[in-house]
Amino acid sequence: MSSTTALHVAAEVLQIFRQLCAEKMEKQDVPPNMVVVFAEIAANPDRSLREYQEATGLGQAVMSRSVAALGRGNQAMGHGLGLVTTAEDPTNYSRKIVSLTSEGTALLERIDEQLGRFVRTRPAVRA
Repeated sequence: MSSTTALHVAAEVLQIFRQLCAEKMEKQDVPPNMVVVFAEIAANPDRSLREYQEATGLGQAVMSRSVAALGRGNQAMGHGLGLVTTAEDPTNYSRKIVSLTSEGTALLERIDEQLGRFVRTRPAVRA
């Protein structure tokens, strides 16, 4: 994939998240970290917050805010997107395991479909 195509793909994903945030959270801004966290959870479901933090290189506060926004939200931010859920690890109650919800899986399928369509219809890149 060329860097131009990769940038178009990134822009398309941000647009999808912007639209979703406008619908569910009544806000237009989408922190890029939220998209990075969603991508990591989608690629590696059912891991702990700490594992996602280490994989992305994001700080604990950023990771917690991103997962809250992707999930149910919290008192300070209001409603979340409902794309992920967290649950206590039954073997270690201090760990939170993060998984995609059915809405998160549906969004991932929508992204795959739209990006697949974009890649198939884009003009050929000449060397």
